[in-house]
Amino acid sequence: MSEIEVWRIDAPETLPAVLPHGFLFGKEAGIAFDSTAFCLTWMPLLQADLAIILWATVDGKRAASIGGVIGPDLFDGARTLFEAWWYVEDRYRSGGVGRVLFDRFEKEAAAAECKRVTMVHLANVMPERVARIYEAGGYAKIETHYRKEIGCAAASCENYRPTEGDKRTEAD
Repeated sequence: MSEIEVWRIDAPETLPAVLPHGFLFGKEAGIAFDSTAFCLTWMPLLQADLAIILWATVDGKRAASIGGVIGPDLFDGARTLFEAWWYVEDRYRSGGVGRVLFDRFEKEAAAAECKRVTMVHLANVMPERVARIYEAGGYAKIETHYRKEIGCAAASCENYRPTEGDKRTEAD
């Protein structure tokens, strides 16, 4: 039996532990991944206790990660954990690590006094399988999410200038 351990990213300096999964998630999903933008986005959320990021190892090897943002539901104000990604490396899929991570994610949400968890899944990466996992866990399908790229990302725009409240610098 494999040993599964789950770790919580609780400080910005530990955030690089999940960067490989951000890259792999983006590659599999066909979504660009910018590690600098990722860190600059998640660091203040971690510092404000508004993010839950977990990563798991199997027999000491990095295997999976999941992350979400805590905020109010925009319709009823309920404190909600909104999942941003859940990634399990190919060789560990169907091995139980994803389920262990998912269960811990829910427990962390409850400990953070969230009233609900909102999960998403990619349309092009095992949608039926992930939907079955969510539905078996008591989740209801409530929305289909669409995305359209418009303009350029702020971090890559030539004319991007940080605002006064933005912690990024022009050198970033």
